[in-house]
Amino acid sequence: MDLTSAYLLEQDQTIRGCTRYAKNGGSPARYGMVYDFCRHYKDILSIGSAGWEPVIIHATRALDVSRVAESMLRANGWTGEFILGDCCKLPFPDKSIECGTLIEVVEHLPKGSDVIKAVYELNRVCRNWMMSTPIDGLHVKSHKRNLTDADFEFLCKKTGAKYKKRERWFFMWKGKHEPKI
Repeated sequence: MDLTSAYLLEQDQTIRGCTRYAKNGGSPARYGMVYDFCRHYKDILSIGSAGWEPVIIHATRALDVSRVAESMLRANGWTGEFILGDCCKLPFPDKSIECGTLIEVVEHLPKGSDVIKAVYELNRVCRNWMMSTPIDGLHVKSHKRNLTDADFEFLCKKTGAKYKKRERWFFMWKGKHEPKI
């Protein structure tokens, strides 16, 4: 992924905004789904974590493109391992993580090809995983795309995952525990 200085500055602002939103109770249905899926696992990686999701899902590791996420996580009492990194190039061996999440990340990626790379990396590294994205999120300035049913059908065919719509989100997952959708 092309991590330009403009993109990284935008992500710093997005991380702050998303953290405030989630910490103040935003999207309880979405985070409830993610928590329900993750609660079965002990080794959890939150990819594109921002500053609150790892607290909610009890993630042991978090990865984001900015240290702003780490600072906010630490301020919120999270004590796991933080990795500064790119969701399109995860620094882990194949199937080395028990569970991973990619929640509300792909709509922020610079290119459509980055979405495919991020999902492939999630599938490569994590034995069980979940991702989500808004069904219609282009009203948010930092969102660069909406995924469609056709996009999810393609990604599911390539990864062996399943997907469903619930309320305002697409959820896609792969794993031995089905989320309650």
